[in-house]
Amino acid sequence: MEIRIVIDDALLGRVRRALSTRRVALGTFAALAVTGSVVFAVVAGPSHTFKAGEVISSAAVNQNFAELHTAMGDLDLAIVALEEAGVEGPQGPIGPTGPTGPAGATGPAGATGPAGPTGAVGPIGPVGPAGPKGDHGDKGEPGIQGIQGIQGIQGTTGPAGAKGDKGDKGLKGDTGLPGYSGPPTDIQSFQSGSSNTTVVESKASKLDWPVCFLSGVELRGSLGRCAVKSVGNDWTVEAQGVSGSSQALPVTCTMMCMKW
Repeated sequence: MEIRIVIDDALLGRVRRALSTRRVALGTFAALAVTGSVVFAVVAGPSHTFKAGEVISSAAVNQNFAELHTAMGDLDLAIVALEEAGVEGPQGPIGPTGPTGPAGATGPAGATGPAGPTGAVGPIGPVGPAGPKGDHGDKGEPGIQGIQGIQGIQGTTGPAGAKGDKGDKGLKGDTGLPGYSGPPTDIQSFQSGSSNTTVVESKASKLDWPVCFLSGVELRGSLGRCAVKSVGNDWTVEAQGVSGSSQALPVTCTMMCMKW
């Protein structure tokens, strides 16, 4: 097998011009610092490595030489760029900080953004304490009595109903006690006394006072009870107050008795 290697004469010329001691150092530095392809070639090596006695193909050899040619071209470009730009010197010391410049003018206010969605309604708070009771208002004036309405027209008298059957004759009643003739010879009042809730009473003998009846009731509230009873040989007048919403109000009863 015959392997023919052809290298561009112009590329060899540029490499010879660059191969001085200083340019070799600069070229090496540029190749490592500027071109990633040369760094890759140095680190990774050729794509195909051949062993003794191994059958090789022209395509594999051509690929290795193509990679070498590309790396040499990148190295040449790095050298040319370094010759034109020169080697960057070391960084100098940082100078003092300059004075602060005047503040710039405030820009116009931006447009107001859209309002966010309304939040959820919070829970209802506890009921506050009741306020103090207000003063009683003045008593209003009594209203004016309305005008009496016009009396309606009397209706027509209806027809007389049929006469009913005659009822059976009733039994004759017992003969009543003889009545008293003329006005009584004496009259006297008996008061029960004042009662809140318990029963209080006053008595009069029937032998002295044959007739007694309730003649007066004195209430200091709106509730109470009075009674005149015939018990044995006595007349009894009773009074009893009834408890209202907050207190019991007293009541007094009077019994009038007569004799002839």
